[in-house]
Amino acid sequence: MKLALNNDCPHCTTIFRWYREFQKSNFTLEDAEREGRARTSVTEENIPAVRKMLDEDWRGTYQQIEEPSCSSNSFDSA
Repeated sequence: MKLALNNDCPHCTTIFRWYREFQKSNFTLEDAEREGRARTSVTEENIPAVRKMLDEDWRGTYQQIEEPSCSSNSFDSA
């Protein structure tokens, strides 16, 4: 698989998880819905916002990027 897909190859852990789910007759590759807030969220809206934040100040921390107010496109010093 690594030879065919190079860097686009899923991690071994992902493949093992898929195999385990297929054994249980679960043929979807999507994660199941979970309660609570998502740990991370990638949307078409926040990709450009984060990219702009990093263009303005590439020294921003993960915590600053993860803040819900990332649409403000600024890194406030903590």
